[in-house]
Amino acid sequence: MSSFVHMAHPVLNAELGILRRILKRANLWARVADDIPPSESRTIGRAITEEEKQRAAFQGGSDTA
Repeated sequence: MSSFVHMAHPVLNAELGILRRILKRANLWARVADDIPPSESRTIGRAITEEEKQRAAFQGGSDTA
């Protein structure tokens, strides 16, 4: 179930974005905008630590020399 929830946010955000653009073009977005909560912030990636890099290399997951 957790993977479904994880995947649902990007799909929901994309669909709400499409709906928002359609309603804005029809000058109807202002009527519903207050009832739709802002989307969750996007998760920004982070640099891996040296320990994580070494662990990945040890497991064979690194192509770097």
